[in-house]
Amino acid sequence: MSTAPAVRTIPAGTPVVVQTQEAPTLLARILPPLAWAAVGFAIGYYQGNKSGKRKGATHGGAV
Repeated sequence: MSTAPAVRTIPAGTPVVVQTQEAPTLLARILPPLAWAAVGFAIGYYQGNKSGKRKGATHGGAV
């Protein structure tokens, strides 16, 4: 969706500029979900260890 205005403002023959302009929008779309997932995992992992149910577990995998 965000590629249409970017392609319009770029003169023909410069496809590299499209990638550099698309990169920030892709990062803006990808990073927030990853950050929230990391925060959620960290909170769940911390609470799991704090409750004592998973003492000695190094990751949240199956026991």
